[in-house]
Amino acid sequence: MRVGRYCGFVAMLFVVAACAGGEVSTEVTSSIPDAVTTTELLVATSTTSTTTTTTTLPVEVNLATAEAVVAAIYAGDSEALDELPWADPDGRAKDDAVGFALFKAALNVTVLDSSCEGETAEVVACQTQASDDLSDALGVGVFTDTHEISFDDSGAIFWLISETQDGGVVEVFTNWAWNIAYPGICASPAQCAEALLGVVDEYNETYPGAVVASYVAAYNAADIEAIVELFDEDAVIANHPGGTFTGTEQIRSLHEGEADGTVSYTISNLEVIGNTVTWDHVWSGEEDNGEPFQNCVEGHTAIVENGQIVSWTWPPTDFQC
Repeated sequence: MRVGRYCGFVAMLFVVAACAGGEVSTEVTSSIPDAVTTTELLVATSTTSTTTTTTTLPVEVNLATAEAVVAAIYAGDSEALDELPWADPDGRAKDDAVGFALFKAALNVTVLDSSCEGETAEVVACQTQASDDLSDALGVGVFTDTHEISFDDSGAIFWLISETQDGGVVEVFTNWAWNIAYPGICASPAQCAEALLGVVDEYNETYPGAVVASYVAAYNAADIEAIVELFDEDAVIANHPGGTFTGTEQIRSLHEGEADGTVSYTISNLEVIGNTVTWDHVWSGEEDNGEPFQNCVEGHTAIVENGQIVSWTWPPTDFQC
């Protein structure tokens, strides 16, 4: 999710969470968010700033301010954000920071790790690994937020850009919430968060990208039954290193030998076009002697229909990371 924020609200092609009288309705009146539509149509732009960043302040000063911004966002502390130096106390940068904080607080965010770096005093980049109710419900677990904070020559914050990265799933929902629903539909970031949680079940059952994400979660949990349920009874896994596997019984046998809870399967660069899902993977674990190993594959392609995988084609690969 880029907070900065995107220009031009797109017509409601996605989930509509209408708010009436302060109450949030999570009624789904159109299709659920589409990863490619969301990320391609919402072109990131920012208001042009006329501020010239010629600060002579030490990097450490603005670095400390950036760390305070991030800490206040994940604590949901709007009062702490009020006390920080903003170039425009009523401007976009502060408004985005407060909105992001309220959104995260409503989703009960938990921070696992956070750090900031500033090569110059003008711009500080921060990265935060976290989880929240939305990522847990989507089966994603941990996601990464990045924040780019720009300062003027007095050390005041004049621009903030935030982005959520998790491989494609959480971005779709948060892009929709921030750029389509708020403030055009939801009365607050917190209401948007509630609306999102209200449509997760349908998303998990039908959206092709979420089906692949559910496969990853089931694989890592060594839940063979959950894995098999995600495949059509006549599904085909083709070009797998072990051969071609057709039908749920062969697919079950394949996973009984692989998904034993000792290895971790993670994906990235998930993209969805219609019923076609593509992604890259990293498969990691330990050898018998305790040495760690990884193999990496780019370019998986699956066809998902009615919430089940009907085909999954592995690309040619040398497994190198």
